[in-house]
Amino acid sequence: MAYNELSKKYDDIRSMMRRFYVYGFETRQDFNDKSQRSYDDERRRIQSWLDEYMDINPDVAGTAYHISLDSRDISHNPLYKSWKAKS
Repeated sequence: MAYNELSKKYDDIRSMMRRFYVYGFETRQDFNDKSQRSYDDERRRIQSWLDEYMDINPDVAGTAYHISLDSRDISHNPLYKSWKAKS
């Protein structure tokens, strides 16, 4: 289910999406600049927008997430949902 509230800190969410997409498969401990609670909240928000493009890799070190987009398979920009939710 998608989040209904608008995001006031879109730069933080965009930065996190970039890390999931570019670096990929980072665990919760890899995000040192955020509290565990804010990481969970923002990750859930991103996952609600990009659920079909998120890959989950459970590991001993923790669950890692990755955004996987292939432009050959999609006809629209899935990141638009996140941009539209900014306030």
